Amino acid sequence: KLDNEWLDIFWNFEKNRNSEIVTDNVDEQFFNFFKNITLNFYAEENNLDRDFLDNYNLFDNYDNVYDKQKYISQIVNVFNGLTTYNDTEKVFENFLLPSVSYWQRLRFYSLSHFFIQFGQANDENKVLLNKWMRITENLINNTLIQSPTNYMDAIRSINSLSTNISNIYDFVSISSEKIKYFSRMQIDEEKLKATLILSDTNWESIFINIEQHSYFDGQVGFLLGYSKNNEDKYEKELFEDYSLKLSKLFDNEFSENNEFLFQRALLTKGDYLVDTGRNKTFCLFDKALRTKNDNWRKVFNDEQKTLYLKELLDEIDYSNIKLSLEDIIKNHQVNDWRKLIIKSPSSIAYCQYREIRKSSDNNTYLLSKRQMNGRHKEIYSWDLYNREFKNKNYKPFNHTCYWESTSWDEPCIVISEFNYKGSKFAIEITFNNGNYSIFFRDWNYNEYPDKIKELLLKLEFENNSIVLEENKLDDKINQICIGIEGIIKE
Repeated sequence: KLDNEWLDIFWNFEKNRNSEIVTDNVDEQFFNFFKNITLNFYAEENNLDRDFLDNYNLFDNYDNVYDKQKYISQIVNVFNGLTTYNDTEKVFENFLLPSVSYWQRLRFYSLSHFFIQFGQANDENKVLLNKWMRITENLINNTLIQSPTNYMDAIRSINSLSTNISNIYDFVSISSEKIKYFSRMQIDEEKLKATLILSDTNWESIFINIEQHSYFDGQVGFLLGYSKNNEDKYEKELFEDYSLKLSKLFDNEFSENNEFLFQRALLTKGDYLVDTGRNKTFCLFDKALRTKNDNWRKVFNDEQKTLYLKELLDEIDYSNIKLSLEDIIKNHQVNDWRKLIIKSPSSIAYCQYREIRKSSDNNTYLLSKRQMNGRHKEIYSWDLYNREFKNKNYKPFNHTCYWESTSWDEPCIVISEFNYKGSKFAIEITFNNGNYSIFFRDWNYNEYPDKIKELLLKLEFENNSIVLEENKLDDKINQICIGIEGIIKE
């Protein structure tokens, strides 16, 4: 069988992947398979560390595994199972890669245990295979596995759990506390879902539809929290409705496109942003597990923030999500800092990593990167610039722009390019705790001419600056310009 039926597994794999079979590829895949499955078997009974994995060699450890008859029998069963297996999820394909992640090793290890116990993946046991793989993949995919010890613990947990393949839903619903190592949150979620499936098998397909979404990847328990009726019972129709809407919002159409309609509409319900170091994030849609845990899952699993999401979903019409989001944004009643983001998709787009620095409602900065030594804008002055100053001329000044800071200096509106008696004068406008500060600067740092000093004193400047409410800014700047033009004519 090794030279014929089993080797055909790898020949057929190569044939399906490439129009022309490359013998060296078949040999490499065959070797990778033996190397990786031997390591999985080895980890069942032997401790691992980083040095062992970095220097792992199949031929150095082959005898440590296959001198035991059970592993010879097991690998025979795995080969026989693979001859009937349809690798739609690429569990087998990924296991043949030269470099295999812990998650990829564990998914195939789970599949191996099915073959070890039940042999071929035929019509008779296909349902059982799907149940087993669904549970274990949900556990694997939603647990951070970052070290040899994590990998070893996960191997042993799956090995122990595999004694219950034939009744996996019953076991998980009753004895989930016996499942070791994996994320306790995910274990508890699988317990609840298994219980619901056992009470009504129609739940299973509904769960699978949302679990298989590339972003959620098995973790959907927060949606069950949305799906209780007035009698505190879970309703399939509610869960399915929320699932369909959220699936759409987390597809490419809305996640980072359509002018950030999803994020802006969600902001109308509340401040959903989550902490990331010293910053807050609108949340990234990257599908790496750690990124998901540090972004949207902090929304899903936060007692208050998840209610904002539920409220948004309740208002969305699935038949026209885009229009629903646009209407929610159009009709919002928000009056704090969020309103400046809600009306301006470019503000989110400016934040490359979708992060802001916010210590209070009056101290909020849009970050082009992640730190204040990268370009950043202050949210209120940036909004004011776009509303009132952009493309305006203030003679005798010749240029109006917004200056993005790359230090702790405050970003500001700048009205500049007026030269007088060796000085380069400019007006800078910064946001100041609900009001605005106007600074009159000489960028050459010269002593101000007496006429300029007199004008500033007349206009009630102190130390070349004045604090005003927004509605008084335009008049004050016009007074400065008129006064300067009068000085020029003298």
